[in-house]
Amino acid sequence: PTYQTSGGVADTTSPFFNPSTTTIDKGSITFSKGVISSLNVSEGSSAQLLGQLKSTVQGEAIRVTQLVLDVVVTGTGNAQDVSNLVIKDASGKSVAGPFDPSSTAGAERATTTDTIIFPTGTNAYDVFGNLNSDFAANDTIQIQITDPDTLVTAKGEVTNQTVTANPTSDLSLDTVTVKTGGLNVSTTASPAAQSVIVGAT
Repeated sequence: PTYQTSGGVADTTSPFFNPSTTTIDKGSITFSKGVISSLNVSEGSSAQLLGQLKSTVQGEAIRVTQLVLDVVVTGTGNAQDVSNLVIKDASGKSVAGPFDPSSTAGAERATTTDTIIFPTGTNAYDVFGNLNSDFAANDTIQIQITDPDTLVTAKGEVTNQTVTANPTSDLSLDTVTVKTGGLNVSTTASPAAQSVIVGAT
């Protein structure tokens, strides 16, 4: 057969089709707040659920090698009373941690440099932590993802291109309230106060 180039010139040796140029771009990741079932946590307890974040990833899996959380505490306690932060996926597998808050530029920040692979689609991740006994009843704790667009270090798993995470401002997760245990002992009206005889049965 005889083929022609786009200029109408016969070409019998190397026919080809010159399509439009297709550019393969990097993926994207956006963090959002999830919802946890209980907003109460226990003072002096381990592995307390402090919040849930969601990741929405498009285009390719995203590899995160730095994630910064702010630990905001109101009341008697402070962020130093929270330790061993761990991030777990929906199956309960730990994907980052443990890591602890430290005072940086006035903020109680906890930074993990563990490598986290966020797959495509929307996925939920729970943040757990240990609470010491310095809290008082009704203190509150809130986890924030700090400046995702500047403090999250992320690259596409396929393209290896740098990805800027969203949103462009701090993302606040649920606020949880610290509850403390207590024991009250009191008497009842029955039996009434009375005298007894020693040795009687």
